[in-house]
Amino acid sequence: MPRFARGITLIETLIYLAIMAILIPAFAALALQAVESGAGAAGKGHVNDSGLALLGMLEHEVTEASAVGVSASTLGGAFSTLVFKGKDGVTITLDVLQSVVVRSNTSTNVRRVRFQKGTETVWLTDRDVEVVAWQVDAVRNSTAILTGLRFSWTLRPLNPSSSAYRQGVFSGTATFDLFPQTVEE
Repeated sequence: MPRFARGITLIETLIYLAIMAILIPAFAALALQAVESGAGAAGKGHVNDSGLALLGMLEHEVTEASAVGVSASTLGGAFSTLVFKGKDGVTITLDVLQSVVVRSNTSTNVRRVRFQKGTETVWLTDRDVEVVAWQVDAVRNSTAILTGLRFSWTLRPLNPSSSAYRQGVFSGTATFDLFPQTVEE
């Protein structure tokens, strides 16, 4: 038999197995870290998208308000309620309420931003996103005239596990100027 066709020895096989025993756990740990990092980024993206959608809706409705019901609203509190009239004169209420969400056959109470316009009710935050903080403050000029509204919020994904997805938090503050013709009620 020719000398170059003899195959792999037992020692060479053991060396290859030892090297693989070292490399496989290292690659598995690296892959697991990449998956968790991707889940965290997806969670943060989902919360950010929900926050940006909320911001867009607020900007559209609040800046076009014909009247703001300061006396009917609870401004400056932990979970504020804002009552105002849209440009069509219909009363709109923005508040945070507990909503029952069913996930994997389990009911969970989630705080969500509710938008009520007349008899129509719409949730402005996704069922997988919880409102941690929601505050609306009146902005006044030096003569105490209402000139705008300041919204502050904190949102986080709803996920009962302790995965990286739960760590995505979106906080924001936005001040919207009201039209000069907007009246305070």
